[in-house]
Amino acid sequence: MAWKTDWSVVIDGNDISSQMSNYLETITVTDKAGASSDSCSLRMDDTGGAIRLPQPGGSVLVRLNGVQVFAGIIDSVKSSGSRSSGRSLSVSAKGFD
Repeated sequence: MAWKTDWSVVIDGNDISSQMSNYLETITVTDKAGASSDSCSLRMDDTGGAIRLPQPGGSVLVRLNGVQVFAGIIDSVKSSGSRSSGRSLSVSAKGFD
């Protein structure tokens, strides 16, 4: 049985979860203790080149099972690979501390 969790991603105030649902591969959130900045990474399958790239500096909010686990600012958007071999989109963000 596959493990499943409810998730949502809001970028610049817009819930884009339904648009991402067919593409999202991983959500990684790192919650660091103390004054260190938390981080978040989203990786999506963009083989068809159909995903609209978010802009660095935009706000991002992540919820898992209805609980906000991350709020921060996008600092990096990277596309890698090619259409023929598979394309991947990575979005990285730094948290508010």
